[in-house]
Amino acid sequence: MNNQQHIANINKKITLFSILDFPAVLALGIGLFSKYGSQGKELHPLLNDSTVANSLIVVGAAVMLFCAVNVIRLHRAKSRLTG
Repeated sequence: MNNQQHIANINKKITLFSILDFPAVLALGIGLFSKYGSQGKELHPLLNDSTVANSLIVVGAAVMLFCAVNVIRLHRAKSRLTG
């Protein structure tokens, strides 16, 4: 495999992690909204439970962190290949 193929493969992985990051951002946002900003007007009755809101926040933040670490790692590998 030459450098261009490696770079194309890295770009595909970066795109994949960006797509995986989107639901995590939504989960974190909905969790924060239901915990701090809803003032009794929930988007869904299930969000009245603080355990659900906390779970959304924790899972969303964990997946976002996982995706961010991998994207940073891939960008570093890409910069090594491009010089």
